[in-house]
Amino acid sequence: MSAAPSQPTPAVRSDEHSASLHRHRAVLLLRVESGGSAVEAELAAARASALEASLPEGWAVFSAIHHGEPNVATALESIEDTGFEDLVVVCDDPYFSRHATRTALSELYRMLSHLRTPLNVTVRAEWYDDIAFVNAQAALLAKHAADHGLSPADTYLSFW
Repeated sequence: MSAAPSQPTPAVRSDEHSASLHRHRAVLLLRVESGGSAVEAELAAARASALEASLPEGWAVFSAIHHGEPNVATALESIEDTGFEDLVVVCDDPYFSRHATRTALSELYRMLSHLRTPLNVTVRAEWYDDIAFVNAQAALLAKHAADHGLSPADTYLSFW
């Protein structure tokens, strides 16, 4: 028998002055591929922590795994119970997948329809052309090439 799923626990900054100046905003990192092994949950938590550390005060980051734990319903319940006004949903894959992304978003929209209070929601279903993503990928590729002595004369890149 598996252990009970853990509840997502956001690390909300609680400075009262900050709270009066900023709306409470949340980001939901949505893993669109089905499944939820312990390793995947750990990686999702690490991504959420890294993202939250880079955001301004008043933001909290939650994660959910489609057909995994923490699931979408649990994450949305925590977001609603905490009193957030705005939610930005970012799918974990920058490329839209007709099957995986659409299925995960269908679940998200179904769960959003059950919320007790209104929430302003923005969904980023794909972000492959976001300039920050493109620049970050270019920097990672340049570092990898330099670390391994690769050059355009003897290296070909292939993206799947």
